[in-house]
Amino acid sequence: MRPLPAIIRPTLFYGPRDTAFLPRLIRTLREGGAWLIGDGENLLNAVYVADVAELAIAAAQRTRAAGQAYNACTRGDMTQSEVMNLLCQAVGLPPLRRRIPYWAAHNVGLFAEIVGHTLRRTHSPSITRHALSAFVRPVTFDNDKARHDLGWRPRTRTPEGLALTLGWMNKDAPELLGGTSPSLERKMTGGNTRSVSPHEDLATSEEPWRQATTETRSC
Repeated sequence: MRPLPAIIRPTLFYGPRDTAFLPRLIRTLREGGAWLIGDGENLLNAVYVADVAELAIAAAQRTRAAGQAYNACTRGDMTQSEVMNLLCQAVGLPPLRRRIPYWAAHNVGLFAEIVGHTLRRTHSPSITRHALSAFVRPVTFDNDKARHDLGWRPRTRTPEGLALTLGWMNKDAPELLGGTSPSLERKMTGGNTRSVSPHEDLATSEEPWRQATTETRSC
Protein backbone atom coordinates (compact mmCIF):
# COMPACT_ATOMS: atom_id res chain seq x y z
CA MET A 1 0.00 0.00 0.00
CA ARG A 2 1.41 3.37 -1.02
CA PRO A 3 1.84 5.88 1.83
CA LEU A 4 -0.37 8.94 1.82
CA PRO A 5 1.32 12.10 0.54
CA ALA A 6 1.87 15.16 2.69
CA ILE A 7 0.23 18.39 1.59
CA ILE A 8 2.23 21.65 1.59
CA ARG A 9 0.16 24.84 1.51
CA PRO A 10 2.36 27.89 0.81
CA THR A 11 1.11 31.43 1.14
CA LEU A 12 2.39 34.09 -1.25
CA PHE A 13 5.84 32.82 -2.26
CA TYR A 14 8.63 34.26 -4.36
CA GLY A 15 12.25 33.65 -5.28
CA PRO A 16 14.68 33.20 -8.19
CA ARG A 17 12.99 32.17 -11.46
CA ASP A 18 9.85 34.02 -10.48
CA THR A 19 8.50 35.34 -13.77
CA ALA A 20 5.09 36.45 -12.50
CA PHE A 21 4.74 38.00 -9.04
CA LEU A 22 7.74 40.34 -8.65
CA PRO A 23 8.12 41.12 -12.37
CA ARG A 24 4.47 42.19 -12.46
CA LEU A 25 4.97 44.46 -9.44
CA ILE A 26 8.11 45.98 -10.94
CA ARG A 27 6.43 46.54 -14.31
CA THR A 28 3.53 48.28 -12.59
CA LEU A 29 5.93 50.47 -10.60
CA ARG A 30 7.89 51.45 -13.70
CA GLU A 31 4.71 52.25 -15.63
CA GLY A 32 3.49 54.50 -12.81
CA GLY A 33 0.43 52.40 -12.12
CA ALA A 34 1.26 51.29 -8.56
CA TRP A 35 -0.59 52.45 -5.47
CA LEU A 36 -0.47 51.46 -1.83
CA ILE A 37 -3.68 49.60 -1.04
CA GLY A 38 -5.40 50.94 2.07
CA ASP A 39 -2.95 52.37 4.59
CA GLY A 40 -0.16 50.04 3.39
CA GLU A 41 0.64 48.95 6.94
CA ASN A 42 -0.55 45.33 6.68
CA LEU A 43 2.16 42.71 7.22
CA LEU A 44 2.78 40.56 4.15
CA ASN A 45 2.76 36.82 4.69
CA ALA A 46 5.28 36.10 1.94
CA VAL A 47 7.62 33.10 2.13
CA TYR A 48 10.85 32.51 0.21
CA VAL A 49 10.73 29.61 -2.24
CA ALA A 50 13.76 27.84 -0.75
CA ASP A 51 11.99 27.71 2.62
CA VAL A 52 8.95 26.14 0.95
CA ALA A 53 11.25 23.56 -0.67
CA GLU A 54 12.84 22.77 2.71
CA LEU A 55 9.42 22.11 4.19
CA ALA A 56 8.48 19.82 1.29
CA ILE A 57 11.71 17.85 1.72
CA ALA A 58 11.23 17.58 5.48
CA ALA A 59 7.68 16.30 4.99
CA ALA A 60 8.82 13.75 2.41
CA GLN A 61 11.43 12.39 4.81
CA ARG A 62 9.16 12.00 7.86
CA THR A 63 6.69 9.15 8.10
CA ARG A 64 4.59 11.13 10.58
CA ALA A 65 3.90 13.67 7.81
CA ALA A 66 2.01 11.14 5.65
CA GLY A 67 -1.54 12.32 5.08
CA GLN A 68 -0.94 15.59 6.94
CA ALA A 69 -1.24 19.17 5.67
CA TYR A 70 1.28 21.89 6.57
CA ASN A 71 1.16 25.63 6.07
CA ALA A 72 4.33 27.16 4.61
CA CYS A 73 4.15 30.71 5.90
CA THR A 74 5.91 33.33 7.98
CA ARG A 75 4.74 35.65 10.72
CA GLY A 76 5.24 38.62 8.40
CA ASP A 77 8.37 40.75 8.76
CA MET A 78 7.63 43.63 6.35
CA THR A 79 4.57 45.71 5.61
CA GLN A 80 3.08 46.27 2.18
CA SER A 81 4.52 49.82 2.02
CA GLU A 82 7.98 48.63 3.11
CA VAL A 83 8.09 45.98 0.38
CA MET A 84 6.89 48.36 -2.31
CA ASN A 85 9.37 51.06 -1.34
CA LEU A 86 12.24 48.56 -1.13
CA LEU A 87 11.41 47.59 -4.72
CA CYS A 88 11.24 51.27 -5.68
CA GLN A 89 14.69 51.78 -4.19
CA ALA A 90 16.06 48.76 -6.04
CA VAL A 91 14.95 49.97 -9.47
CA GLY A 92 15.77 53.63 -8.89
CA LEU A 93 12.27 55.04 -8.35
CA PRO A 94 11.09 57.49 -5.67
CA PRO A 95 9.16 56.12 -2.68
CA LEU A 96 5.52 55.23 -3.30
CA ARG A 97 3.23 57.61 -1.39
CA ARG A 98 -0.17 57.58 -3.06
CA ARG A 99 -2.89 55.33 -1.68
CA ILE A 100 -6.16 53.87 -2.90
CA PRO A 101 -8.96 52.26 -0.84
CA TYR A 102 -9.25 48.50 -1.15
CA TRP A 103 -12.77 48.66 -2.59
CA ALA A 104 -11.62 50.97 -5.39
CA ALA A 105 -8.60 48.78 -6.17
CA HIS A 106 -10.88 45.74 -6.23
CA ASN A 107 -13.08 47.42 -8.86
CA VAL A 108 -10.02 48.35 -10.93
CA GLY A 109 -8.87 44.74 -10.81
CA LEU A 110 -12.29 43.49 -11.88
CA PHE A 111 -12.37 45.94 -14.79
CA ALA A 112 -8.85 44.92 -15.88
CA GLU A 113 -9.84 41.25 -15.82
CA ILE A 114 -12.97 41.91 -17.89
CA VAL A 115 -10.98 43.89 -20.47
CA GLY A 116 -8.29 41.19 -20.66
CA HIS A 117 -10.89 38.45 -21.08
CA THR A 118 -12.85 40.41 -23.70
CA LEU A 119 -9.73 41.16 -25.74
CA ARG A 120 -8.44 37.61 -25.20
CA ARG A 121 -5.07 38.80 -23.98
CA THR A 122 -2.58 36.04 -23.23
CA HIS A 123 -0.92 37.76 -20.25
CA SER A 124 -2.48 38.63 -16.92
CA PRO A 125 -3.38 42.25 -16.15
CA SER A 126 -1.02 44.24 -13.95
CA ILE A 127 -3.70 44.15 -11.24
CA THR A 128 -6.14 41.33 -10.50
CA ARG A 129 -8.56 40.67 -7.65
CA HIS A 130 -6.58 37.57 -6.64
CA ALA A 131 -3.29 39.50 -6.50
CA LEU A 132 -4.95 42.20 -4.42
CA SER A 133 -6.30 39.72 -1.90
CA ALA A 134 -2.86 38.10 -1.58
CA PHE A 135 -1.21 41.48 -1.07
CA VAL A 136 -3.54 43.07 1.47
CA ARG A 137 -5.06 40.21 3.45
CA PRO A 138 -4.13 40.03 7.14
CA VAL A 139 -1.57 37.57 8.46
CA THR A 140 -3.76 34.83 9.92
CA PHE A 141 -2.01 31.59 8.89
CA ASP A 142 -0.45 29.23 11.39
CA ASN A 143 2.74 27.20 10.85
CA ASP A 144 2.94 25.73 14.37
CA LYS A 145 2.16 22.24 13.04
CA ALA A 146 5.17 22.30 10.71
CA ARG A 147 7.33 23.62 13.53
CA HIS A 148 6.17 20.91 15.93
CA ASP A 149 6.07 17.89 13.60
CA LEU A 150 9.00 18.64 11.31
CA GLY A 151 11.14 21.19 13.13
CA TRP A 152 10.65 23.61 10.21
CA ARG A 153 10.90 27.36 10.42
CA PRO A 154 11.20 29.93 7.62
CA ARG A 155 14.84 31.04 7.61
CA THR A 156 14.98 33.77 4.97
CA ARG A 157 14.02 37.33 5.83
CA THR A 158 12.00 39.21 3.25
CA PRO A 159 14.71 41.86 2.58
CA GLU A 160 17.26 39.11 1.94
CA GLY A 161 14.85 37.05 -0.14
CA LEU A 162 13.99 40.06 -2.29
CA ALA A 163 17.68 40.84 -2.76
CA LEU A 164 18.39 37.28 -3.87
CA THR A 165 15.43 37.27 -6.25
CA LEU A 166 16.25 40.63 -7.79
CA GLY A 167 19.90 39.62 -8.00
CA TRP A 168 18.87 36.61 -10.08
CA MET A 169 16.71 38.82 -12.32
CA ASN A 170 19.55 41.29 -12.74
CA LYS A 171 21.99 38.55 -13.77
CA ASP A 172 19.88 36.01 -15.65
CA ALA A 173 16.64 37.76 -16.65
CA PRO A 174 17.28 41.53 -16.90
CA GLU A 175 14.25 41.95 -19.15
CA LEU A 176 12.09 41.27 -16.09
CA LEU A 177 13.65 44.30 -14.38
CA GLY A 178 13.63 46.57 -17.41
CA GLY A 179 17.45 46.60 -17.52
CA THR A 180 20.52 45.56 -15.53
CA SER A 181 22.02 47.27 -12.49
CA PRO A 182 25.54 46.18 -11.41
CA SER A 183 24.99 47.31 -7.81
CA LEU A 184 21.41 46.10 -7.43
CA GLU A 185 21.90 43.46 -4.71
CA ARG A 186 24.15 45.74 -2.66
CA LYS A 187 21.60 48.55 -3.03
CA MET A 188 18.89 46.26 -1.67
CA THR A 189 20.78 45.06 1.40
CA GLY A 190 23.57 47.53 2.08
CA GLY A 191 25.97 44.63 1.53
CA ASN A 192 24.71 42.85 4.64
CA THR A 193 22.50 39.81 4.19
CA ARG A 194 22.00 36.88 6.46
CA SER A 195 19.72 33.95 6.95
CA VAL A 196 18.08 33.00 10.21
CA SER A 197 19.07 29.84 12.03
CA PRO A 198 16.49 27.02 12.12
CA HIS A 199 15.74 27.84 15.76
CA GLU A 200 15.42 31.62 15.39
CA ASP A 201 12.00 33.19 15.03
CA LEU A 202 11.66 35.79 12.27
CA ALA A 203 9.09 37.73 14.30
CA THR A 204 11.26 38.14 17.40
CA SER A 205 14.86 38.29 16.11
CA GLU A 206 16.48 41.69 15.60
CA GLU A 207 15.87 43.35 12.24
CA PRO A 208 19.11 45.05 11.04
CA TRP A 209 17.27 47.04 8.36
CA ARG A 210 14.44 48.52 10.44
CA GLN A 211 14.48 49.68 14.05
CA ALA A 212 10.88 48.87 14.86
CA THR A 213 8.90 46.19 16.59
CA THR A 214 6.46 44.01 14.66
CA GLU A 215 3.10 42.99 15.99
CA THR A 216 3.02 39.24 16.54
CA ARG A 217 0.17 37.61 14.69
CA SER A 218 -1.20 34.08 14.66
CA CYS A 219 1.04 32.14 12.32
